Amino acid sequence: MGKNTPAFVHDGTAVTIRARRADVLADAHAANPHRFRRWPTPPRLPKAAWINEPAKGEYQEEPAA
Repeated sequence: MGKNTPAFVHDGTAVTIRARRADVLADAHAANPHRFRRWPTPPRLPKAAWINEPAKGEYQEEPAA
């Protein structure tokens, strides 16, 4: 359950999913702290997600607004 689909990243759902994962990991840590070496965190969100990534140079990321 570590990966996000391109659709999740595109429509912003990945942010909500990551927050839910953080809650689940915090609950797991609280219940069994001996199972973790450090505080668990969900994977960082990607800047972009592709189904078929274009060749280098074909795509330029739009500047942030």
